[in-house]
Amino acid sequence: MVFDAGVEDHASIDADGRGFHIFEDNSGTARVRSSSRYGTGTTFSGDVMIPSGETSGIVSSFYLSSLEGSTTQDEIDFEWLGKNNMQVQTNYYVNG
Repeated sequence: MVFDAGVEDHASIDADGRGFHIFEDNSGTARVRSSSRYGTGTTFSGDVMIPSGETSGIVSSFYLSSLEGSTTQDEIDFEWLGKNNMQVQTNYYVNG
């Protein structure tokens, strides 16, 4: 697994190369973008840590996208809305 240049300040790869961790940077975001392309059938797993307790006004999110910025971008969003972090809202966009 290789990250694009510039994300080392808020991401790290596990020693075995099978996982990675993303940390909030100075702008309050933790975005990692890879120039690698992953085809149909690629699988992954992950854990998302969100603030505990009642955190109204905070949205924690995780998303996957293809060809970001393209008019044919596909995207899947997972969002935890602060009032009840046991519920997740999902959205998907196809072809931009």
